[in-house]
Formats: sequence, C-alpha cells, structure tokens
Amino acid sequence: MYAGAGMWDKAKQVRETMSALGIKKIPGIVNVTVKSFNETTPKARWVANNTDHKEYSLIEKTLMNMFALLKNNGYVVDRRWLLQESDNPDECFHSEMLAIAWALVNSPTHTAIFLSKNLRICGNCHEASKLVSVLYGRDIYARDANRHHHFSDGKCSCGGYW
Repeated sequence: MYAGAGMWDKAKQVRETMSALGIKKIPGIVNVTVKSFNETTPKARWVANNTDHKEYSLIEKTLMNMFALLKNNGYVVDRRWLLQESDNPDECFHSEMLAIAWALVNSPTHTAIFLSKNLRICGNCHEASKLVSVLYGRDIYARDANRHHHFSDGKCSCGGYW
C-alpha cells in the first residue's frame, strides 16, 4: 500500500521489519514456452530481477529496446504498480517482462508465447503485453493466479478485468 501511494520510506520500513521477523514475500515466478507449429523451444523460468541467467545481458538489451519501442508507441509505466523505488521507474523488470524478452530472443517471429505465473500479473505488465502483441506480432497466452489472458492485436481476452 505504501509503495502504491509513493511512500517509499514507509514501504522500505515495512520490508525491513518483515525481513527482521523472517517474513518473506513469495517471489513472482514465470515459466515460459514458445511454440511454432509442432516445435517447442526449451522452457525457461524467470524470477523478477533475475540477473543470474546465462543470457541475461542479451535479455536486458532486448528488454531495454522493447521498453523504448513501447514508450515510442504511447506506453507509460503506472508507478502505482512498482513495489519498490527504482533508479529507472519508467521500466518494469517483473518476471513476465523478462520472460517475454527471453521469448523474443529465443524464437522465430510470429510464434506464440505461453506464460504461466504463480502470482497475479501487474497492471504494467498487462498493458505492456497488449502493446507487445501488436508491435512484435505475437500472441501471448498468460495464466496468472486469477485467470487466463490472451493478448492479441493490442487487446486482452479478459477485457481489462484481471
């Protein structure tokens, strides 16, 4: 709640208190698969801010290019969805964005991307996924903790009710 209100000092205090008490937040984890006709690429697993992946530098570069393209096409990050103060608050490095960037690098164009996430997709990732579906010509199928989403041609099957 504090992060959503932009009260970063209070949000930090809560995190520190939780840490001191040994309380841990369940991390957002996304499994991603890319399919093209009968071919399936290897699955990848992403956690938010995962910099340990062997392809991370390439994924980060792809993600930065993706955000530049999104911004040039009207995408604006809603800072209420950022749960931590960021040096670059105009970008969202949540697990689903890392997974989408990985899929863009590791699959032919126009192949579908399948995501499975253990938590609810955030509003920023939801809006970005709609725009990615148009700009990259990809259908993105996502199953989060609440429902299924099919992002295609700039729209989501959930109709904005996620």
